[in-house]
Amino acid sequence: MASFHKYKKKGTNKDYWEYRILYKDPFSQKFKEKSKKGFSSKSEAKLAAEEMEQLLREGFEQSADESLKSFLETWLNEYKKGTIAKNTFELHKQNIKNHIIPYFNSILLKDIKPVLYQKFINHLAEKGYSRRTIEIKGEKKEKNIRFIESEHISDFLKASYDYGYIYWIFFKTLIETGLRKGEAAGLQWTDIDLKNNTININK
Repeated sequence: MASFHKYKKKGTNKDYWEYRILYKDPFSQKFKEKSKKGFSSKSEAKLAAEEMEQLLREGFEQSADESLKSFLETWLNEYKKGTIAKNTFELHKQNIKNHIIPYFNSILLKDIKPVLYQKFINHLAEKGYSRRTIEIKGEKKEKNIRFIESEHISDFLKASYDYGYIYWIFFKTLIETGLRKGEAAGLQWTDIDLKNNTININK
């Protein structure tokens, strides 16, 4: 459950809002607090808190200091083990141990950028590894573009809300602005100007 607090920044007379979320860590079973300041209104803070609560419920919130190695070990043992063929699991395990970790060393997950990933792919290609090891791309499949009729949009948004507020606001933003999924997923609060009702698309 989120709580909200109004405060004034030092040296200013303007009111700002902060949210605080108390949640139980699924691994340690201890209560932790997640907070963020700098919102210009309570409604803005509430919207951000709802999105964060959704991420926490779904387990997507990660420590800012989590390493790529730690993330991959968790992904392998918690999400892949027992759900894929044994040979496939061992292949993933060996690729992580022999290729990914030695190349990236102790890099933090938050520091992985597309250009670094592409350099890694190029590195493997230069060393002569097979396409199965690199897995650059899959086979192209013909896609039939399908559109949702305008009269069904409200029903679609209602259905998406049943899965959570974050899904509703995501699809609502796509529909209202024409953004691509990747552009919307890359948005940060600093890109949104609620006062002037504008969104800065830069990712």
